[in-house]
Formats: sequence, structure tokens, C-alpha cells
Amino acid sequence: MCRPGGHPWYEGPVAAGRQWQRAIRAHRTLLLVTGPFTGVLDFKAAAATGELLLLTVAARLTEPP
Repeated sequence: MCRPGGHPWYEGPVAAGRQWQRAIRAHRTLLLVTGPFTGVLDFKAAAATGELLLLTVAARLTEPP
């Protein structure tokens, strides 16, 4: 993953299965979800208190150089 301008932000393997990798290659978008939760069942409570944060970013997976 690179920052704007092409500077590296993260280099290394992506800990995700093939289905996830196919989806990001097809959609070129990554949804980042953060907040005070430990699992998906906690999303509703975090959203109800205004603490569920969502961000979509353009993304693409490439092979290491």
C-alpha cells in the first residue's frame, strides 16, 4: 500500500483469502471500518453511539517488485 505520491505505507503480504483479493482487484476499493468493537456483532452499538467510523479508499493489489 502506498501513500499519495507513491511513498510506501505498508509493504508485506496481505492477510486475506483469495475471495477478498479477487474482490479488491475487481472493485479497486477498500472499506476501512474502525471503532470500539471486538466483532461485527458490535457494529450496531458503535453506530448507535456515533463511534462507528467508515472510510472507503481507492486500492489495488500488485505483485512485489
